Amino acid sequence: MRWLFFVSVVMFLLVSTVSVSALSNESLEAKELLDRAKLDIEGMELESIPISRVSEKYSEGLQIYLGQLSLERSRKKFDYGLAIEYAKDVEEIKKQALLAKDELQIFNENYNAVSLEVDLSSMDSEYRAIVDSYNEERFEDTIVLIDEGYLKLSEVQSNQTAIKLVYRSTIGVVWSFIVKQWVSLLVLFLIGVVLLIYFWE
Repeated sequence: MRWLFFVSVVMFLLVSTVSVSALSNESLEAKELLDRAKLDIEGMELESIPISRVSEKYSEGLQIYLGQLSLERSRKKFDYGLAIEYAKDVEEIKKQALLAKDELQIFNENYNAVSLEVDLSSMDSEYRAIVDSYNEERFEDTIVLIDEGYLKLSEVQSNQTAIKLVYRSTIGVVWSFIVKQWVSLLVLFLIGVVLLIYFWE
């Protein structure tokens, strides 16, 4: 009798374990993607990338996953689609964030190098918008704004270079004229002084 009870308990445990571990492929996929999302967030943290947005996505995805897992174990209708979507969102945001971080670093280096030679105060608002979009975790916007920032940087640099060239060429022309015509200019100046003295009296 004890032997029969022992076998029944073992069989019950075996059936319970099989029913718990026999989860759907969708459940396993969602779990795998959420585990990967967690690693992505940790990687972003190591790179000093803001993680509020991805943490929120991950938390929502995990809550949905746990709710659907409970439904599946209760043999009720379940759907892991939203949990999978949120986990994939984390992966996509991570890719955008890494690209935005690299692009921003390169843009900052260029911006700082150009600012040593050119007054960039006219593009302060554009620069601030780029930095803010990154800090606010709008990484997709950051990449677009950086491209626009390069155009503006090039435009400001070209305008100021053109102004400097006009200024330098004007000074050069005037100086060249003075050097070539110094005798004539001196004679004109002396005539002007003589006439001024003559008519002054």
